[in-house]
Amino acid sequence: MKFQKTLSMLLAVLFLFTAAQFVSAEKTTVTKYKNIALNKSYTNSDDLYTGTDMDYQIVDGKEMTDGKIGESNYAGEWIAFDKRKMNGSHTITVDLGKVESGIGKLTLVLRQAASDGVGLPERVEYYVSDDNSSFTKLGAAKQNDAEGNLDYDYVSENADISGRYIRASFGGATTGVFVFVCEFLVCVPDGTEVVTIPADLSKVVYPLGGSGMIVDDEGDLVGCMAGVSAAEAKGMFCYPPDEITIVAPDNAERSGNVATGDSAVRTSGGAEVARNRIIVDGDVTCDGKIDAKDYAMVKRHYLKSYAMNELQSKAGDINRNSKIDAADYAMLKRHYLGTFDIYSRYYYESKDEQTMNDTEMTFTRLSDKLLKMQTTYNNKQISLTFDKKSDNTPDTSYTGGPDWGMWNIGTFTYDGKSIAGGGTDWEYVYRASSQKTGGWVWSGGNHGCEKFLELEIYDGVTGEKKELAKNGDSFKTKSVKIVEKSHMHWGDPNEWYAEVTRTYTVAGNRLELEVDYNYTRDSYFYLSYTCMFPVHKTYGRNSRVYNVDGTTKDYRTTDGTVYPAYSDHFFSGNKAMKVTFWGDSHPEWKYDVEVYTLYDSLDNFSNANKMMIWDMNQSSDKLYVTKYNANTSSVIKAGERRHTKSSWTFRVDG
Repeated sequence: MKFQKTLSMLLAVLFLFTAAQFVSAEKTTVTKYKNIALNKSYTNSDDLYTGTDMDYQIVDGKEMTDGKIGESNYAGEWIAFDKRKMNGSHTITVDLGKVESGIGKLTLVLRQAASDGVGLPERVEYYVSDDNSSFTKLGAAKQNDAEGNLDYDYVSENADISGRYIRASFGGATTGVFVFVCEFLVCVPDGTEVVTIPADLSKVVYPLGGSGMIVDDEGDLVGCMAGVSAAEAKGMFCYPPDEITIVAPDNAERSGNVATGDSAVRTSGGAEVARNRIIVDGDVTCDGKIDAKDYAMVKRHYLKSYAMNELQSKAGDINRNSKIDAADYAMLKRHYLGTFDIYSRYYYESKDEQTMNDTEMTFTRLSDKLLKMQTTYNNKQISLTFDKKSDNTPDTSYTGGPDWGMWNIGTFTYDGKSIAGGGTDWEYVYRASSQKTGGWVWSGGNHGCEKFLELEIYDGVTGEKKELAKNGDSFKTKSVKIVEKSHMHWGDPNEWYAEVTRTYTVAGNRLELEVDYNYTRDSYFYLSYTCMFPVHKTYGRNSRVYNVDGTTKDYRTTDGTVYPAYSDHFFSGNKAMKVTFWGDSHPEWKYDVEVYTLYDSLDNFSNANKMMIWDMNQSSDKLYVTKYNANTSSVIKAGERRHTKSSWTFRVDG
């Protein structure tokens, strides 16, 4: 799937991907080979091009059997056969030191660069001899790759080649002047391996800010597709593009395609706040594209005729099993040929598009403290409320302050049954302090210390602003956008530390929330929650956590007949960005809760709690998306900005 096609999907469809279709999983047997020509002596025909101005012209007589495959265009691994000096044909003859039997494969590695006068011979043929005098022709080689570094292979299916001297003979370049060669491999079978090529690599891996990228355990960004330009990549993050810079390994700003080894650098308020190395799966040559050179390098590394470095190995480990194996190069070759997609693991496969409500909603102001959405979903009534918190009597234990008055998500109801909410947090709540140690207060969400400024309601389809001036006013649409602005503070509304804009999008069974924070004062934070989900046990005591490595974990809380210990029943430490809830009653009713901004929502999983489920009490459970540490504060400086995105989607299976 090309990036140009997926970018519009990323921006327009909630950063969601639809998985591509692939061939069925299959098994194939791969023969492994051992190169017995490694470090053996050899002779060339006397027609090499030598000089002093470039590395490839320096010939030391070791290039052909040192196991080094040419990485760059004109490094010292290559030697140049000049057709202007050719006398009949070019030859390379390897002396194995003694007669070897059971030889099954011969390979000559050539290069093609027509624009630089480096061409390919019309033919490559192989010969064998016991005495270096009388040679027997084995046959012509088959060119295996299409461009870049090219393998000219001759394979004996029965591995019945025997001899001491192995010769490759080839003509001059058919175009250009030179034939470039870097390695001559003489191989014997070294076992077989059964390789399973899956229909796809892994589903349900969740991207960083919708970018298609995730942060792995080593802090690297993986999942960027080959062929993505730096300008395009900057626009893929849920941060302003002027906060993201893609830099090359030398720290210069990248102007072309993003390549393996580049880094995404995020700045805020002029200071660098995050830097992550980028791994482009399959781009082992670190040039931002996938071609035959990448496949050939992975294959050679697996066959131990070439050793990739740590960065290349990570890009070449397609199946993520911490090693380069036959499956990696099989999948990479198929990706290059267009019959497989190595990026399928990063495509967000979801039922959201099928389950998204497409029926008309009615949005009503019921009172000056209650808004309500009503519609039908799967032929049953569905509703969602927004509740305005008291201006004068907030929960004093949370020091809400006299100017609270925020509109928060209320209760979700389906078929007359209250499933989620009921006066507790969905949006966020922060443990915030004006000082580095101690003195924190609950700030935001359902806990106060947040001053309401304004609320605007829009028809999400037409963009028209709606004025619900009096109780009973309503309008009909398929999408509602609610924009709410506030100041978050430490207890004094006149000393706010952040300007906040919440943007809710309501579409029947799906609710999304994006929150923009503009910090106006330095503020210190302890363990906080950037998104939550309060669910009644009857419809949500079961949950499935989808970890970003593709694994899942199921939890089941107490059944309501006992009161769980208030501080004990936490299921924490999940590296996940999605959780699905369902109950013992109507188990076909599912609720998917997701976050899309890994850095701003979960601090790249740097705290101990990560995605956490709380067996809260006899009647309810609660999901927490956690950030910051419990005992040591983290500071956000004045001038910095943060952005979180969350969604809650109700669906009925079957």
